[in-house]
Amino acid sequence: MRLPAEPVDVEPAGGVQIAHAQRDDVQLLFHADHSAARPGPGLEQNGHYRERPATGLEHVVRCRWEQRVGDTPHVQRVLPDNCADILVTADGRALLVGPPTHVELPRLPAGTLIRGLRFHPYAVRTALHTDVAELTDQSVDLDDVLGAATARTVAEQIWAGSDVELAHTWGNAEPDRATAGIVRMLTAPGAPSVDAVADRAGYSSRHLRRVVHAETGLSPKTLQRVARLHDFLRAAEAGISSAAAAAGYADQPHASREIRALTGLAPGQLLRERGLT
Repeated sequence: MRLPAEPVDVEPAGGVQIAHAQRDDVQLLFHADHSAARPGPGLEQNGHYRERPATGLEHVVRCRWEQRVGDTPHVQRVLPDNCADILVTADGRALLVGPPTHVELPRLPAGTLIRGLRFHPYAVRTALHTDVAELTDQSVDLDDVLGAATARTVAEQIWAGSDVELAHTWGNAEPDRATAGIVRMLTAPGAPSVDAVADRAGYSSRHLRRVVHAETGLSPKTLQRVARLHDFLRAAEAGISSAAAAAGYADQPHASREIRALTGLAPGQLLRERGLT
């Protein structure tokens, strides 16, 4: 499958191909976290990342995005974000990548061009009719999930940035409202404990864990840990101690342990790498 080379609403692609990219490196770019911070060193000078809303799909899709690497390779620190993505490359490859639970450091070759669609954590099973619990830290060809014909159509829609066509595909998808509410509650700033969320939802803690894992591929605790990390990044301009407190870490040692476990860096190192200090 080969897709048109012309991007929509961005600079010309110039016929960029990524045929020589390593599959594992390319697929990891799905979850490169840019929502809470500026690009890391070298990215602004050597490429760009952009997110845009997917109009008409806000109930299912968090955003559509494009990553372009300039004329030198780029190493991207990919942080967990609780989401699953469909990724489409300039040579027509389309992959579904499940939610990651750990940091990765893919090396993206010069000239890489990727466009993607990022799903809300609670929408993947409904939108794609797949067992998201089997996708955690995994990637599969989109053909294997949707079938070759539908996968090609979806890949072309993502590549073209066609919100209208994507809305025809998923506009009627209806994620379970109860589960969506539970996930939002678990990942909101200052979220209550898992047991407290279960109590509010009228579930036992065990049943809540089963439901959340089935819909998101992640445990409630993992959802909360990852959300807390991104809350920390969004509050980073206040300084490490203030950002840690705002994100809900018990203290600075707690923040250091959790952030290093999820990102591979101490808080200060992470903020410096992302240009936030």
